[in-house]
This record gives sequence, C-alpha cells and structure tokens, in this order.
Amino acid sequence: MTDVQANPGYYQCHRGGVRLDDDTLSRLRPGQRGAVFAMRSWATAPDDGVAILGLPTGYGKSELIALAPFLFTSGRVLIIAPSVVVRGQLAARVRAQDHLRSKGVIPGSLPQPRVLEHVGRIESPSDWERFEEYDVVVSHTQSVSPTGKAVIDPPDPNLFDLVVFDEAHHLGAPSWVGVRTAFPAAVAVGFTATPYRRDRRSLPGRTIFQYPIDKAVDEGFFVPITYKRVAADATAEGRDRAVAEAAILELRHRDAAAGRKAARLLVRADTVQCAESLGALYRDLDPQIVLEVITHQTTTKQLAAATGRLQSGESSGVAFVGVLGEGFDLPSLKIAAYHNPHRSLPVTIQFAGRVARTEYSASASPETSEEHAVLIAAVDDHPEILVELHRDGQRWDRLIPELAKDLGEGSSRAWTVFSPDTADMADAFTIENFRAFMLADVYRLSLAPDYELLAAGLAELRMATPEEGADEAGSAGGTAPRDSAYSVKVLREGTCFAALLAREHQRQWLQATPSGQQEYEYIVLAIEPRQDGKAWWLCVRSTLPPDMTARALARLFGPSLQRPSRSELAQYRGDSWSDARFTGLGKRAIHPVVAGVLSYETGAGRSVDQALSLDDRALHEIGHAIGIIPAGAGAHDRTQIGIAMDKRRVWQTGYARLGDYAMWAANLCRELEGGVPVGQLGGQSLTALSARRRDPSPQSSRRSSTSIGTPSIKSTAWRPSHSRTWSWLRSPVKTAATST
Repeated sequence: MTDVQANPGYYQCHRGGVRLDDDTLSRLRPGQRGAVFAMRSWATAPDDGVAILGLPTGYGKSELIALAPFLFTSGRVLIIAPSVVVRGQLAARVRAQDHLRSKGVIPGSLPQPRVLEHVGRIESPSDWERFEEYDVVVSHTQSVSPTGKAVIDPPDPNLFDLVVFDEAHHLGAPSWVGVRTAFPAAVAVGFTATPYRRDRRSLPGRTIFQYPIDKAVDEGFFVPITYKRVAADATAEGRDRAVAEAAILELRHRDAAAGRKAARLLVRADTVQCAESLGALYRDLDPQIVLEVITHQTTTKQLAAATGRLQSGESSGVAFVGVLGEGFDLPSLKIAAYHNPHRSLPVTIQFAGRVARTEYSASASPETSEEHAVLIAAVDDHPEILVELHRDGQRWDRLIPELAKDLGEGSSRAWTVFSPDTADMADAFTIENFRAFMLADVYRLSLAPDYELLAAGLAELRMATPEEGADEAGSAGGTAPRDSAYSVKVLREGTCFAALLAREHQRQWLQATPSGQQEYEYIVLAIEPRQDGKAWWLCVRSTLPPDMTARALARLFGPSLQRPSRSELAQYRGDSWSDARFTGLGKRAIHPVVAGVLSYETGAGRSVDQALSLDDRALHEIGHAIGIIPAGAGAHDRTQIGIAMDKRRVWQTGYARLGDYAMWAANLCRELEGGVPVGQLGGQSLTALSARRRDPSPQSSRRSSTSIGTPSIKSTAWRPSHSRTWSWLRSPVKTAATST
C-alpha cells in the first residue's frame, strides 16, 4: 500500500489557491475565524493527542471540517461522523464546499475533492486499499474502528494523515479511541458543542478553542428561545399529551401566519418505542400531523425519503432518538417539544441549540418572525432542563432568558449552580442536584400539619447525644455531646421537604475528636393526606442514626406521630408481588413453642419463597420480603422492591429528585389505604400473615437460622443499609469534610 505522503493529494496540490488573508476570513463568522486561527497554530506543532474545538450547535462546524485539510496540508483525510444521518450530510458538504466558495475562501475555479461516504464494515485488506482512490473518506466508528472483531486492522497505519472527529464528545468511547490509535501518526482534530464526556470527565486531548454561546447571541447567530411551560398532571402520559397539544397549537399558528405548511416540529424521545408512541400521539391529536420517526434503525434509503418529505413540507416534523440532534440540519425545525429530561448534557445542549439559529431577515425581530424558536416543556421538567444547562457553565440565560427569570434571580444570577472544586455542601444541596433514595419509613399523623411551621422547625433543627448523666445540650453541668447535628439548608417541593444536616460526633477510637470534623446527613419528609380526610401519611427517608431520626420526628410532630398497622403496610405494591421473583425473605415465629427456639429466621437466594413449607406458613408471619418485579415493557426492565414489617419500611431501588420522590411516596400512600389486591407470598398473602397477631414487642429476641428449608439457600441476617458516600447528590462536591 502506498504511503499517503508519496503522492501529493488534492489538498496538498491546491493549498496555495485557498485564501486565508484577514479580509477574506472576515467574511466568516467570528467563531469560525477563531477556529481557523487555532487550527493554523496547532498545525505548526501538533502532538499525538486530539485538538478539540468547541463551537455552539449549528454554528458551522461542517464548513470548518471542509476547510481543515487545507490548513493541515493533508494528503488523505478520514472524517468520523456520529451517525448515519450526519455521515451523508458531511460527505455532501465536504465535497461541495458551498459555503466556503460563496465566501471566497475557496475559489470557484478549484475542482472538488473526491469524497467517499463509506457504508459497511472493513472486512478485508482490499476494503482499506479502496480508500486510496479518494481524498476524503467519511465513515462511522462501527465501520472502521478495529476495536472489535468485526473490523480488521489497517495494513498501513499511514493511510490517513488527518483524522477529524465530528461531535468529539464521544471520544471517551472505545470505538472512537480505536480509530485514533489505528492511525497514530495522523494529526487528529475534533469538533463539538460540548468539549467533555457525558460523565463530565475531560476528553482525551486538548481544547485549543471554544466559542461561547453568549458571543453567538451577541453576533445575532442565535436568538433567544421563547420558553413555554405547560401545566400537566404527574403521569408521563399526561405530560406528553400536554406538551404535544401545546406544540400542535404553535404549529397551527405558524402555518396559518406563513400561509403554508412546513416541517417545524422537533420531538425528542429516549427510546425507539417512545418515538413511535409520540408519533402516534401527535397523529391522534391532529390527523394532519405527520412526524417522521428517525432512529438508529432508520436505513439510508428511508432517511433520504424522510428528508425529502420534510423539505417539501409533506411531513410536519421529526420524532427522533439521540442521533438527530448531532449534526442534522433542517433549519425550519423551530418548535422543540421537550417530552423527557435528558440524562446527557450534550444531548440537552444539542436539542436546545438546534432550534435557536436565525433564519429570518436582518430587519425582522424574533418576536415578529415566524421562524423564531420556541421550547415547550412540562412544568415538572423545568428543574431538569435548568440543572442540565446550568452545568454547562456557559451563559444559557442569554439564549433562554426565562430559565433565569423564572427563578426570580434575573440577570445577576451566577449561572453555574456550584463548582465541585470550590463550593461547600450547602451550595451543592439544591432542588436540581439532590436525589433521595426511594426508601420510606411510614408513619401516620393524627393532626393536620402546618407546613410553614414544619419548614421553620426543620430549619432550626438541632440535636445532640450527650454522655450518660449529661443534659442533651451538653451544658456545663455535663460532658460534651458525643454526637450532634444541626440543620444547614431546607428544600421544599409542595408538601415534600428535605433538610441537609451537618453532623459532628466523637470517634470511638479517639479520646477527643478535633472540632469542625463535619459529616453530612439528610432527612426527607413527604406528607400525603388520607383519602378519608381523617389523618395524614408521613413518609420519611433519613440517613441520620435511628435515635436521632426518632427525636427529630418527635420534635417536629409531637404526639400526632403514629405508626400504621402491619396489615396496612402489607398493601405495599400488592398488585406486583404476584409477579415478583423473591431473593430474600424473613419469617417471624408466632407459635410459642417455635418462638422459644428461633424467633426470627432469614433466607436469601433465587425463588427463596419456594422453600417455605406448610409448617412455616402455619407457625410464622412475614417479617420482611425482597422481590424483583417488572419495571417496564422490556424483558430486562426489572426493579427491586422490599418491605420490612416491623420497621414499617418499604423501598424501591433507585434515586429520585425531590418532586419524583414525593410522587412515589404519594402512590405508596394510596396503596397503603387498601383496595389493592395483595399477591400471594409462599401460598399466603402478606395481609393474612401480618394480621395473625399483634405487633411484636421491641424487646423481642431475634437470631438468624442457618436455613429456611433447603440447603441451597444462603442464610443472611437482614441489616438496614447505611451509605457512607454522598450518593444522594447528583453531582459530586469536594470539601474538607469526611463523607458519610
């Protein structure tokens, strides 16, 4: 195979004809000019890493990708596209060079480069050799990355002397890294709107240029997005319907104002099934609405046909999964329907920026132009949108002013929620950042709670555990407290509260512990009225020690605080237990003879309930149960639920923001009020087993047995878990404190 440097290529031959003087470059956008200067500088002394350039979504990275081979005087170029959609568009733009020719950067007399849109995988050396016929190959990592067995290594590592990565925030992925390592001598350049990985870690390479969003707004490339929040009920179906109705109303208004139909809707979904469901929902609400569903399963032929229908106005918009936000260019898509919060910051930024580009004349304003952008979202999704854009660290308040204005903090707001390197825990403890584990100790309140008084009580909460003989405050008459905690910050969403507490306690292995050694705990209180209106449910999640939690609740609620009966608790997820695969069970002896030998036995293992004998069912009641139940339509969509009768505790795996925890707690409370069919556990219902005798005395003895009935079942004593990490913060925070 011929070395790429042996025969001068297109870009080496025509580098002298490209105009890069200040006058010509001034015709490009300011951010594009800055990127050109950065690449020219990098070309003088590149290293073996990746030079990363950050530009806002839709700002014109394709033109820079087309120009980059001239700047690096490349022989042959490999361009990696993030998706099939973008691959075709990039190949066409790099071949045509339309924008650069219209600006005079590339003379009109220059021939076009030979560009191959590569489809399929490299399976033989001849597949690699075929690339020698072209100046540019535009491909995808799955087609050319030799990290997997499907693609063979290139026989000549010098086949390309420039590798360009579009949407370079994927560079942390092994397949992307594999492309870079396959051509170690090549210069590597990456373009992205988000120069960091999805997990917020740095990309492998060096950011040599980044053009901020507020500069793009100042120059008029982006216009502020109108942000519309619509009221919706708490269900996912209700939110989807409310957002869709508002988007359709906006579409009708714009079509009427323009006197023509156009593809204007941009609908983002998390899964293929969700995209298809949303397409059907829009069609049900308005039969004239046709959304093209574009996913990773869409073939090149299907994509071309869909793009044609979108450009002609035959289709109303796009429902897409992931790939469309990266590089897809259809400027008329100006109505962004935000149906679900994005877990990935790059996707959020791509989605918001995609609709913000100006498409109207200079004399028109965003308010009067039919083409101004609008972002429609459910009210409940506002915190998710806010925190994702806040975490970017750029001035997204310039692009979506309502995000700052709705918080009542105006333009003076410090746009980043907190800096993990410098902020303290109180800064990190926000509605957007806090996540509560989905566990609840269930109580009843006999008196109506005063929510304002409760918030004040949480804010003033202080507790201390003294040495024996000392008063609780650790006064001069006694010794200093062994353990103390005080409230630092309180969050509230409706009738759900979360308090951050700083805690100091004496280490048992030190006679005296230095002051100021703080740890952090939290307590969540979710209150829900009973349907009969005679009492209220209280769901508590606390990381404080049990004795501190008990004293905190006693101070906040007094004699109004009660525990529900075991039979009430047995209603939890009653409709799901029948489908559960049990992994842990505990049984409590209720017969006097058996109780004198083993009062409590535990077992763990697959289908542990099948080990229960008839005698077990007659002589014992359920103490706790842990089960795996279906959590979605997919075969692998499972979640763990659990119940501990004596502790009046229920849980479900996962963390939830405060508002979602409140909804989960509300659903739990509805189940506890009865009317839910209770499934069978080992041949007996949870309710039947729990109602056999009165609640056990707290002084009852317990010990674990070696088995429940079969030798294959591993015995374990149930223990409540106590996390020693701040897993309840969505984003970490570095402090000098010891984690708890």
